[in-house]
Amino acid sequence: MKASPNESIKLGFKKVLLPVLIILTVVVIALTILKHSVTTPGVEIPRSAEVKVGSILPIFSLTSSPGGLAVPISEVPAQVILLTFWATWCDACMEEMPSLVRLRNQFHSAGFEVVGVNLDENPDGAIEKTKVKYKIEFPLFKDLDGKVAELFDVHAIPSNVVFDKNRKVLFLKEGGQDWFSKETTELVQRWLAR
Repeated sequence: MKASPNESIKLGFKKVLLPVLIILTVVVIALTILKHSVTTPGVEIPRSAEVKVGSILPIFSLTSSPGGLAVPISEVPAQVILLTFWATWCDACMEEMPSLVRLRNQFHSAGFEVVGVNLDENPDGAIEKTKVKYKIEFPLFKDLDGKVAELFDVHAIPSNVVFDKNRKVLFLKEGGQDWFSKETTELVQRWLAR
């Protein structure tokens, strides 16, 4: 028995369209999986965020060293965080490091934390040496892809941002300074008293 012309067309569509639909479905699934496997773990950082005193920072993640685990900033237990971008080749960064250590040690129990983001080419080695040399107890992270530095619009280091537990920016400073000066310690006390 011969099929009618309409049945032949339907049969032809099934033979051609069904494999094409299956292939397209597989390609879409594969591309979705590939996209998720190559993106950095953690929360994507919006490119339009402007960091200024009074602004609210987006949620972002830092990369642990060693290990490379994404650590959301919300997991840093502190009322006030001083985020410092630094590198071992930066003289001003290394000059201010002892005062950062003293400031953190003085106010840590009151809810203050320093978080370092290293920008060296070999951050794991630089972080370990610096941690030992300056007896650093605060967390140090790396920013290999530069996304965190881009979020904060870092053009020079040291670059420092102070924000509270709600991610509200309290203070911005480029260039080295004595972080254990009387003026700075009074500022930290005021931030913690809020």
